[in-house]
Amino acid sequence: MALIVSEGKSFTPPPAGTHLAICCQIIDLGRQYSKFYDSTAHKVLMAWELPDEKQEDGKPFMVYARYTMSLGKNSKLRGALEAWRGRAFSAEELKGFDLKNVLGKACMLNVAHRESEGNVYADVAGIMALPKNTIVPPATVEQVWFDLTEWKQEVFDKFSDKLKETINNSEERKPKPDEKPKIDPFHKGPISSIEDELPLPF
Repeated sequence: MALIVSEGKSFTPPPAGTHLAICCQIIDLGRQYSKFYDSTAHKVLMAWELPDEKQEDGKPFMVYARYTMSLGKNSKLRGALEAWRGRAFSAEELKGFDLKNVLGKACMLNVAHRESEGNVYADVAGIMALPKNTIVPPATVEQVWFDLTEWKQEVFDKFSDKLKETINNSEERKPKPDEKPKIDPFHKGPISSIEDELPLPF
């Protein structure tokens, strides 16, 4: 799960280590095709602000992680949520858990650096429940909830070009065989494919 970097811009990742974090974005990416696995899976992008770690412009660092939408026994999302909550899901909760419940909630994130092709990325290596009596400062980053089944154009319009492209390449957004191809307004041409396992700059 890589920190998302904008193309053409210098970037300094947040410090590695354990940080207080507040979940500020949950974005439905739809069913994404993975060339590596040659299969599709429903993906969700989650983002946290690190209120105690500031960038040069005074804004808090952000970290991002992408998960498969599954609460299966071995799913990374289930493990992350259970560690965050500090308890396992009940049988009833496993029937359906609304991710919106964690939007705006705080946790501890373990951030690890990873170097790839000369770039340094910040991965979410682990999520933990807050220690008791932890004081959480007010969130400063706007909370974003985006669900493909409840399309909100005004929210979508604020996303980066790359994130828009990713969403538009989901199975839900691709044209059916009898439909005309969707036109990407940023490239003025048919939307191109994107490999699911690549980092998403935005």
